[in-house]
Amino acid sequence: MTANAAQGTQPAAPSPSENGLGIAGFALSLIGLLSCGLLSPLGLIFSFTGMFRRPRGLAIAGLILSLVGCLWVVTLVAALGTSHFASFFAPLPTDLMMTQEAITRAEVRIEEFRAKHNALPDEKVGEDLIAGCRDRWNRWLRYERVGRDDFEIRSAGPDGRFDTPDDITPGPPGGPGRSWPKQTPPPFDLD
Repeated sequence: MTANAAQGTQPAAPSPSENGLGIAGFALSLIGLLSCGLLSPLGLIFSFTGMFRRPRGLAIAGLILSLVGCLWVVTLVAALGTSHFASFFAPLPTDLMMTQEAITRAEVRIEEFRAKHNALPDEKVGEDLIAGCRDRWNRWLRYERVGRDDFEIRSAGPDGRFDTPDDITPGPPGGPGRSWPKQTPPPFDLD
């Protein structure tokens, strides 16, 4: 009879020689790196959980690999998101053309009113006259009297807010040319 049996105690359970969560975390992290970080967040969870069991070797390796993979995913998402965000606020030449066409239609309506009534409409009547004219982003144009004998039709541009640098106008009141958003030079001449 052994000493433990004589004293009535149970022998201690042997510690497991494998850490299933650590192994799974390491495998997912490795596959995550090979798949551009796609499975790295899952590997991070398994590896982190495996850190609380022994042996920790593969869990530590999986944790490091998954952090690298997650960093790769964050960098990729940030790069794609930034380029998409920037392109959202930079109008394309076709956007500008379509908006300029809407502005021209609105100007024609205002000029027809001026010819008929020998005066420009006030801002409320002018807004009503151009109500059907919308820019490329399906937003209303704005009519504004400038002085006694001039007016301006303006699109809010891609950001949808008036009086910002990306507004699109037909040009300075009484002056020639077209006014383009400040960040985008005109790709061609509309005149």
